[in-house]
Amino acid sequence: MKNWEKLLLVVATFAVVITLCFVLIIRRGFRATSEPSHLEKVVARRVRNFGIPSRSRREKNPLQPLARNLQTGRELFLARCANCHGMDGTGRTLVGRNLYPRVPDLQSPETQELTDGEIHYIVQNGVQLSGMPAWGSPNQQTDDIWQMVIFIRNLRPLTVTEQATQLAAINSAGYVGSQSCEKCHADIYERGRRLPWRTWFAIHENIPKLSYPILQPTLSQGSI
Repeated sequence: MKNWEKLLLVVATFAVVITLCFVLIIRRGFRATSEPSHLEKVVARRVRNFGIPSRSRREKNPLQPLARNLQTGRELFLARCANCHGMDGTGRTLVGRNLYPRVPDLQSPETQELTDGEIHYIVQNGVQLSGMPAWGSPNQQTDDIWQMVIFIRNLRPLTVTEQATQLAAINSAGYVGSQSCEKCHADIYERGRRLPWRTWFAIHENIPKLSYPILQPTLSQGSI
């Protein structure tokens, strides 16, 4: 096959693809309510990841996954991201289910397998042709986004070992709060008085996943 014939074949193939795309758009409509195909999801994710610079891809989180960083990251996430991604990161919200492309599930392996640098880059710079805004600005503290990365990492499903550790910590915890509740919950209050420091340590140090702690103990002045 001659060179001009190869070129003509490429041009003809490209024209056919473009025509099919236009026909599909006309038949289906250019609307956000259409459900993206599996191929479209894969291609969009690959293009997004391909557009992340290699330097950003290799960046390491300079912050430690401490309770204070996790808590700050959670507060930032709830303020900026929960409207679309939901409090649990699954994207099952009114906005998230009606954006095109759909909001990704932050608990999914496709998200959790990204490097910290990749997640940081996406949050900081946003994603073109989607509903993902850029949360970075020249005057913004870089720690803010890294703290959000810590929280997003914390959204992953717990391992069996972590689930066992969490359950053990919860079972050993007690609550000491308003004295007006003690009349009906005397057993819980008594246990909290016996184990105030153990309770605090279990909640803030031993539970691997602190996104939505079941117990938030408050140590009263007379309980120590």
